[in-house]
Amino acid sequence: MNIKTISILGAGWLGTELASKLLLENKYHIKVSTTSINKIDKFIKMGLEPYLINFSPTLNNMSASGINSDNNFLHFFKSDLLIISIPPKVKTYGEEFHLNQIKELINYLLSVPNSFDGYIIYLSSTSVYGDYQGIVDEETPATPSKASGRVILAVENILKEKFTNKLTIIRLGGLIGPGREPSHFSKKNPKLIDSNLPINLIHLDDACRVIISVIKESAWNETFNAVSDEHISKNEFYKNILLSESTTSSVSISLHAYININVNVNSLNIFPNKNQKNVNNFSNNGKIVLNNKVKYLLRKNR
Repeated sequence: MNIKTISILGAGWLGTELASKLLLENKYHIKVSTTSINKIDKFIKMGLEPYLINFSPTLNNMSASGINSDNNFLHFFKSDLLIISIPPKVKTYGEEFHLNQIKELINYLLSVPNSFDGYIIYLSSTSVYGDYQGIVDEETPATPSKASGRVILAVENILKEKFTNKLTIIRLGGLIGPGREPSHFSKKNPKLIDSNLPINLIHLDDACRVIISVIKESAWNETFNAVSDEHISKNEFYKNILLSESTTSSVSISLHAYININVNVNSLNIFPNKNQKNVNNFSNNGKIVLNNKVKYLLRKNR
């Protein structure tokens, strides 16, 4: 299928930036959903087709106020590709909320005639690997240790069951970028500065680049880990970031949070080969998520 129309379910921080970058491709018509009526005018000015959609989580309680038509919900999902970019919000709503959102979404997509027959990208998280100790790639069994990871993995499995050949899952590392500066995290959680565990981050720009590469390369029925190349300790990373804020010298985030497609991740000498369980330079080992597979995808689409 030639992707022409894309619906982004959840035009938040990542979804909005992704929509703007997709528009720059000059080949897609982009629909976005939001729960805030205050964002509608902004999206229209950007050249997007906005919809006011609110999961609560059932479809019966869904608000789809007629921004475009009386069949607002039906029109939003009539696209070649659906990108699901809604967080689980476990701390606010509990573990079942997001799972029920996705179940209702699936029921709608499969039950309404002529509603949706396209591809799906689910924006997942590397949190599904939990507290795994050692090297992680897409073949590593997912063993989430926190509620959010358990919910996200359950959503992955439900989507796989229903849309196997048309689904791609992108497991994103910790997202950073404009509005989500790493220093904010360390100030909210000072324990990060004392942690010797490795970072598994991805910059907003790279997250968008990975998603767009999946679309361009028609990389369906796949799972990708999307993280940056470097895995220095949280202690070193956050101290460098705080130092850059307090001095005239700048420590570039790009040293730690970007994907360099010209560098083979295994040649960085940060960790041993995948068959070894212990990770050099980290007294408590920790989880290091490899990006070899997604890097290969980016190289194809350079």
